[in-house]
Amino acid sequence: MKLPWISLLSLFAWAAAYECPGQFPSMLDPTFNDGAGANDDVFAITRDSAGRFLVGGQFTGFGPAPRGRLVRLSAGGDVDPGYFIGSGANNNIYAVAVQADGLVLMGGSFTQVNGQNRSYLARLDAGGNNSDPEF
Repeated sequence: MKLPWISLLSLFAWAAAYECPGQFPSMLDPTFNDGAGANDDVFAITRDSAGRFLVGGQFTGFGPAPRGRLVRLSAGGDVDPGYFIGSGANNNIYAVAVQADGLVLMGGSFTQVNGQNRSYLARLDAGGNNSDPEF
């Protein structure tokens, strides 16, 4: 009797041998350098219209820069010093999305963002400077 996991291993071996695009294993992009990266777990990554990455999670720092669980990176992986949300979220961010108008939505287990009460869902302006009071 043939075990099902042997077939799965065969599939992975075939994908590795023929380097199927988008299949396991993938190659790391050597042009993307996030430095030391996040100091704790990352749970969400999205991209804005300018090709920058918004990263959310459990971390309080990204490389040498303090970041309150949300950071924006350039397409090359550098921390964007112009995007800073102050103290940030007081607990984990699990989802991040960018609206068509550039405003950033984030969801998680937080109850405050930059000292303002925001229960589990918040919207930030395009610069990440403050939580949108109209939301």
